[in-house]
Amino acid sequence: MAKNDNSIKAKNVNKDNSIVKAIKADGSIKAKNVNKHNSIVKVEKKADYSIVKADSSINGGNEDNSIVKAIKADNSIDDTPILFDLPNGPEIRPSLARDLKCLMSLHEGGIDAEQLPAAYKGHFKRPLAFKEILEGCKSVSEFCLLLSDLFVVKRIEGIRIRLFPLPLNSPKAIPLPPATLVKFGDKIEAKIAEFNSPSDFWLHLKLQAEALKNLIAEMNSFYFSFNLAETELKKGSKVAAFVETDSNWCRAIVEDEAAKKLRLVDFGTEVVNAKNVAKLDEKFANLPPFAFKARVSGLKPIEGVDWSRKAREKLLKLLVKAESEFGSFEAKIVDAENGVWRVDLSDGDEIDFGHALIERRLAQWDQEEL
Repeated sequence: MAKNDNSIKAKNVNKDNSIVKAIKADGSIKAKNVNKHNSIVKVEKKADYSIVKADSSINGGNEDNSIVKAIKADNSIDDTPILFDLPNGPEIRPSLARDLKCLMSLHEGGIDAEQLPAAYKGHFKRPLAFKEILEGCKSVSEFCLLLSDLFVVKRIEGIRIRLFPLPLNSPKAIPLPPATLVKFGDKIEAKIAEFNSPSDFWLHLKLQAEALKNLIAEMNSFYFSFNLAETELKKGSKVAAFVETDSNWCRAIVEDEAAKKLRLVDFGTEVVNAKNVAKLDEKFANLPPFAFKARVSGLKPIEGVDWSRKAREKLLKLLVKAESEFGSFEAKIVDAENGVWRVDLSDGDEIDFGHALIERRLAQWDQEEL
């Protein structure tokens, strides 16, 4: 029957639920049932109006993002567990993505989608506000389907959605850090890893930055992908620890088992009351540390043995400024004792940081070291 706009419209849907088409005024054919990705769909007239692409591949959702079921060629429901693939899914905070992967690593046997909010709150002590995270999200199942790059999502018994940890990729060889053999008198480009005072800080070598980044990425891939039992803490033992502040797995050494105090060997940071501690896999255990403990050579506090707040703040400000302007600062290795480097620090151009503290009467020369 001709419409007022001169286009011709099929009056009824075919008995086999094939596509309803319309001929537009320009003579082109338009499929009425087109999903939000512009792929042609067939309609299975079930209560939930679930859909599937005409090429039989799984589509991420209806126009209203409702849950998808697979429809066989004969229009029957396919109850085979499937993996929903949404490569162009919405973006969420990286920290939340890491948290969800971490949580899934604790459920190797899978977890029902409806149980995810309770499991998340139980582990991280805060709610998973999925409706706020993805605006317009109507259900936990929909949330999981839209973020299927974080889990393996399977449909069990037709409608039940169950989540599983992502499979671990083939383990890659961890690249060794560049050669770090240094000798007294060498000047190296460094960055601050951890700072407490002029007599207590940790350095990163600029030339090792990419190797450290690769190590953390490999550890996250490894530990987020397995349900790893917590290991017993023993003083001096090497472990893998999940650091909640940046949601990364890091290498650590146990300093006090009773207080659960660890030292992150690649950052120098102290962690107290550590949680989510696992055995350090051998492929990570044999790498040398990426952080080097150091102190400024030839300086001591104006009074007593403790550095003043102003002295700590001034040196840290000089270090941060040099990193901001030049990408690093210069550390000249003067000596080493008990694993601690004595270094002269400067911006590599005009300012010697030790002299800057002396001039401002924030430090004095230590005659025993000169």
